[in-house]
Parts: sequence; C-alpha cells; structure tokens
Amino acid sequence: MKIISFLVLFVILFSCQSDHPSKEVNADFIGSWKLEKWTATLADGSEVFPYGQNAYGKLIYESNGEMSGIFMADERSKMSSDDVATRIAEEALAAFNSFFAYSGPYHIDRDSSYVLHTVEACINPNWIGRQQKRFFKIENRKLILSTPPIMVQGTQSQSVQQTLIWHRLE
Repeated sequence: MKIISFLVLFVILFSCQSDHPSKEVNADFIGSWKLEKWTATLADGSEVFPYGQNAYGKLIYESNGEMSGIFMADERSKMSSDDVATRIAEEALAAFNSFFAYSGPYHIDRDSSYVLHTVEACINPNWIGRQQKRFFKIENRKLILSTPPIMVQGTQSQSVQQTLIWHRLE
C-alpha cells in the first residue's frame, strides 16, 4: 500500500511540475536584470543601436512565472508640460517612440534555449496576446537574449536580429 501511495504521489508531483516552470529551471532567470547593451544586426551584417548606445532597460523574472520588461532610449526629449491632458501630439509621439514596455507570463524551454514571453500588457497593443520568443545564453551573471530574425518592410532581406545583454542586479 505504501508503494502505491508513493507512486500516486510521485505521478501527481511530476505532472504538476511539467505544467509550471520549476524553480531549478528558472533559478538562473529569477530576479532583476539591467540592460548593458542592445544591438540590432541588419541583414547586411552591420550593427545599430535601436535606442542608442546607452539605452536603459530593466527586466524582471519572478518565481511565479511572470515577467516584465521596460526599455528607454538614451536620449529622450522632455515634454513641455507634466500635464498629460495637455501634451503636444509631436512630444507624445516622440515619447512613445523612445520607450517600450511589456509584461506577462513566461515559459523557459531549456532544451531549445529559448524563453517565451506571453504578452498580457504592452505599450504596443498589437503585441497583446502574442508570444515573443527569445533565445538565451547565460554567461558570467549575464543573460543574453536574442530575437529570431524579424522581417522589416515585409521582406526577409531586410531582416533584423536584436540582441540584448543584461547583467543581474543584486
């Protein structure tokens, strides 16, 4: 009877672990990360800095399977007023184009070295409900995330691969 009870308990625990990210799998991810470098590699091999060479970013992975990320260009113009109800359209557009944020649950696939972010909230409403796939490497307290090639202007010949290097915050 004890053997059967143990086997039932083992099956239940094993089943639960396969549905949720385990703490062991996520231990390398959990915590706060600060953006160190963000580059985009163009189809011709050249590199650009989408938000400038000193872009700011913070990425947070929680043990409950939730994540959030914010990104800000290194040079942002101030608005003429703190009152968002009276903002000037051009200033609002510049602020929108120099800042990005999203959050939602994440799932890590260690075998394929990628993490999936399922977007629940985002500055770009088109991303809500979509999954964002990021390939990862972890080296010396750094988390390196890269996108699959992203088509630009509808063609693969204009594709871009973005790489973000994060360092863990204490």
